[in-house]
Amino acid sequence: MSIATYADRYWSEIVYGLSSDQNIANFRGHLSIRVIPTLGDVRIGDLNSAMVERAQARWAVGVSRTVVMGTRSFLSRLCAHAIKQGVLQGNPVLSAKKPPRELRREVHTLARVEIDQLLGELQRRDELYSDLASVAVLTGVRVGELLALRPSDVSFEDRVIRVQRAWSGTGRNRVLGPPKSGKIRSVPLPASLVPTLNRRIDVMGSRAESLWRGPRGSSLHHGNVIVRTGFKEIVTTMGHPEFVWHDLRATAIVGWLRSGVPLTVVRDWAGHASISTTDRYVRVARSDYADAVNLLDLQ
Repeated sequence: MSIATYADRYWSEIVYGLSSDQNIANFRGHLSIRVIPTLGDVRIGDLNSAMVERAQARWAVGVSRTVVMGTRSFLSRLCAHAIKQGVLQGNPVLSAKKPPRELRREVHTLARVEIDQLLGELQRRDELYSDLASVAVLTGVRVGELLALRPSDVSFEDRVIRVQRAWSGTGRNRVLGPPKSGKIRSVPLPASLVPTLNRRIDVMGSRAESLWRGPRGSSLHHGNVIVRTGFKEIVTTMGHPEFVWHDLRATAIVGWLRSGVPLTVVRDWAGHASISTTDRYVRVARSDYADAVNLLDLQ
């Protein structure tokens, strides 16, 4: 029996006992996005640690070590179930080498004047792209969360945006699931963002399944947004060739810290699993050479 068939047949037993629906959805994503494309056709009784290590190398392309470790965790759980069923002698995931720890990438941010410059350049290309970047840099949501937003997630009355889902994967393996943290959260809605979101809701309709639609009516993906916006070209011209879309999120987080928002609140807004992750941004926020940024208007 192949791993794909085994997972389908015994899914409810494999995930039994997980603490939340979000964790189950995360495991479903690990299965469909990474395990099936790399190991789905392998007979479960033939799986060995070398196969797991080769698969890990493919899983690691374009994702963090945390994602790879999450996929390992799912596969290990599947193997543990197979051992109980008598179709696998030992757990090859446990003997496979773990992926190496990442060298942490330096956090890059933009100053207020540079944000305005970036948004202006995007506006000249298409208002949609400027709107996307505005929401990203003012709310700190991840790109998968950004593209999964719906009009119903926006509460003008409560001044928040509810982050309830996220896109992950690419192409045919693209799936809609819970946010990276596995938890629904709310992020602040600055007054300066209200006109942008009102415009998006007017365009899409208040009951639409997405806040975004491409210029030709197509759905938006991270890859096509980067290409169509000319984002890389713009930030390189601005003198920041190392700046990537995810750094819009970093700019928001550093802005909150510089504005005096408590560290624990920033952690919750950012959806970080631990305060140590948020603490990475504190060092940037305190740096003397960076321009102070105030991105919030919560008055």
